[in-house]
Amino acid sequence: MTISSDRFYAVTLQSIYFVDGSETGKPKVKLVATKGDGQIGSMLKNGAMLAIGKRLHMYFPEGCGVLAPAVEFERKLEKVNTVYWGGHTSRIVALCRTRKQAHKIHSQSDLKPCDKRWLKSTRCILQSIKKDHPVFEVVDWKDFALIPQD
Repeated sequence: MTISSDRFYAVTLQSIYFVDGSETGKPKVKLVATKGDGQIGSMLKNGAMLAIGKRLHMYFPEGCGVLAPAVEFERKLEKVNTVYWGGHTSRIVALCRTRKQAHKIHSQSDLKPCDKRWLKSTRCILQSIKKDHPVFEVVDWKDFALIPQD
């Protein structure tokens, strides 16, 4: 089953996560499979937004919206004080649309961060996420970007 750009699977070096940003408010990142010690069904915590870069990283956008409503929140992870950063995953291998594809990738023994074998799928998902998505921020900062800039 194929899913929308608000929902996708992230395969990391250790695990598979189902990412859902379709509901307003906050993203849901659920562990669905692991080679490590994680508890299946557990959620990434401590954030109202999800940065998608070398890792999935929950965070709270920084800003003075309560004290000065005209000031916008800072969405870029690299500009947000690390005190507002929350839970994160290990390095991402690939992003994909289906659970079946995620399990196929995860079953490989020679996984690498941002694995070139699934670069097309990863790039497609990143490009489908709009710049003003309410809960996702695709990291383009060179030190944290999932796909290195040439």
